[in-house]
Amino acid sequence: MDAREYEILHAVEDRHWWYRGLHRLLGNQWRRYVSSRAPAVLDVGCGTGGVLYQLHHAGSTVGLDIAPEALRYCRRRTPATLTQGSAVALPFAGETFDVTVLLDVLYHRGVPDKQAPLRECHRVLRRGGVLFLNVPAYQWLYSSHDVGIHTDHRFTRREVKRLLLAADFDIRFLSYWNCLLLPGILPVRMARKWSSHRGSDLRNTGDTPVSKVLGTVLRAERWWLRHGRFPFGLSIFAVARKR
Repeated sequence: MDAREYEILHAVEDRHWWYRGLHRLLGNQWRRYVSSRAPAVLDVGCGTGGVLYQLHHAGSTVGLDIAPEALRYCRRRTPATLTQGSAVALPFAGETFDVTVLLDVLYHRGVPDKQAPLRECHRVLRRGGVLFLNVPAYQWLYSSHDVGIHTDHRFTRREVKRLLLAADFDIRFLSYWNCLLLPGILPVRMARKWSSHRGSDLRNTGDTPVSKVLGTVLRAERWWLRHGRFPFGLSIFAVARKR
C-alpha cells in the first residue's frame, strides 16, 4: 500500500462504511465460531489497527504487519503486542494462537504465493483454531483503486475454497458479500479502469446520507448471512477451522 494510503486509512477506518461493515461482519462470525472466552489472537497484516482495536477485549491480541508505517499508526490506537514481519513467514512457534485474522492480505502483490500465508496461519494455530479471511472478488473488477492499494489478484469463491482446502482447513463459512451494492458500484469501478486517478476509494467516507444508506445495506446483508449465502459480491469472507 502507498504510504499516503496508510495515513488515509488511519484517519477513516473507524467511520468508513465499508470498514464498519467488514468489522461488524467479523464480529458476527466471531460470535458464531469462537467459543473461548480469552483466545490468543493474531491479526496478520494488521494495517493501522482497526481490527485490533475492535478485538482488544477478546483476549490476548498480537498484530503483525510488514510495513513499519502501519505499525506506527497501530501504536496510536491499540495496546496490543505488535510485531513487524511477513505473512509468508510468521515469526511465531507452531500452535501458538487460537484465532488468526487474515483480512485483505492475500490480494497484495507482496504475496505472490497465495498459499503461503494460509499455510503459516495453519501452522501457528492450535488444533481446532479458527481462521477469518477476507479478500476482494473478481479480477475483472481490477481498477485504479487496486493500483493504489497494490492489488495483485482479486479472487473467486472457487479459488478461495481451493486455497483453504489445500492448506488443510475445514471450511465453516464461505460467501461473497457486498452483493447488493455491486450494481451501483460496478459502473464506477469500470470507469476507473481507464481513469488517470491512482488512489484508492478510502476518501469517500464520513456520516453523509449516502454513507448511511450504504451502511444500512451492509447491515441487511449481515442479517441474510446468518441464514444464507450470496452468489456474487465485491468481496469474499470465509471462516475455517484447523483440523
